[in-house]
Amino acid sequence: MYPVAMAQLRADLGFFDAPLEAAQEAYLESLLGEAAEKLADECGIQIDPENLSDAALQGMYAAWRYRKRVTGEDKPPMLRTAIRARQMRGNKDAEAAT
Repeated sequence: MYPVAMAQLRADLGFFDAPLEAAQEAYLESLLGEAAEKLADECGIQIDPENLSDAALQGMYAAWRYRKRVTGEDKPPMLRTAIRARQMRGNKDAEAAT
């Protein structure tokens, strides 16, 4: 579904070379789907799975959601900055299209 974002997520969580059970893999896939939905709903960002920057953002967001379920921590500064940068890039792309 999101092969580039999945590689990013697995690496971010330290699972890059580790074999995962089917249930774990399915959970990571669901996190990536949720990340794409949340980025669209809360931030106005439509993820393009073919765009490496978007895939990296989706993977970072999903990794934060994975960790947040335990710690309840807020978005780290790097993730907030990446979201703002993507929003700005999206705004510039929309303006250029009109």
